[in-house]
Amino acid sequence: MKRRAVIVGIVLALLVASWWGVQRWQLYSTSVWKFIPTNAFFLVQSNHLQDPTYKIQKGGIEMREMPLFNLAARQIDLFRLLSDDSTRTEQLLKGRQITYAFQRTASGRFTYLVFLPLQAFQNYQWLEGPTSSKVRVTSHLYNGQKVYDVSNAHSEPLFAYTFFNNFLVSCTTGDVLEDWIRSATNPLRTPSTNRFETVVHDESELNLYIDNALVSEALLKEANASDGLLHFLSFLPSKEGLHLDPYFSTKNPTFTSANKKISGGYLEALNDQKASPLKSIFFIPNNTALYIG
Repeated sequence: MKRRAVIVGIVLALLVASWWGVQRWQLYSTSVWKFIPTNAFFLVQSNHLQDPTYKIQKGGIEMREMPLFNLAARQIDLFRLLSDDSTRTEQLLKGRQITYAFQRTASGRFTYLVFLPLQAFQNYQWLEGPTSSKVRVTSHLYNGQKVYDVSNAHSEPLFAYTFFNNFLVSCTTGDVLEDWIRSATNPLRTPSTNRFETVVHDESELNLYIDNALVSEALLKEANASDGLLHFLSFLPSKEGLHLDPYFSTKNPTFTSANKKISGGYLEALNDQKASPLKSIFFIPNNTALYIG
């Protein structure tokens, strides 16, 4: 009888361990593409953009300082404020393929919804109660999801983040993060294939995915639609994936699309166009010496 009880106990333990293992595997094997908002104008995806020492230049300008990439880099840099131990934050960021979804806020500005993948079977408890002299972290519940709010010494909000499946999802604007949580936790939500998955290039160190329909709509609302702008937009396919060529030179990188080099047609369509000032200073890099609006 004892022997039978021991065998039953071992079998039950193996079943529980197997169930737990399958659950954890499913948790950490979920693709980021299942969580990307359908209204993202475009995506930036990179495993190096979070590294300030990673140098790539185009025309003498560091790629990390170009407005759209700079905005993404600035947002992920905020995680370095969460601990006085730089080793801990670097381990969180180093080598991760981070996805940045470009979103419009309720006030009409733009920001990124950031998806930072978490490593399986690692302890991230320090992120639930960060000890840092640089910031203050509080939390609140939204749709049953715990959201961590990060503010500076003057109680000015910096960003917010939440744990969801195998990702740490963050944003500098609370309404964008909460909109995403409401959608992601909707019990009637049926995850479908993301529109960008057909142009994915996982081997590239830097990717830019564009939805032409959404970008065109945004540009035409923000600017007086000239014939030149409409001509330029006509060059873009409905979905575009631009990928940093793996054999790039650090001084002259090349982006490819569908395994072809980007032709001059994109740039030629912009010739002789009249410039207009940026309406959002959020796009201006921090190291800009002079800005005339």
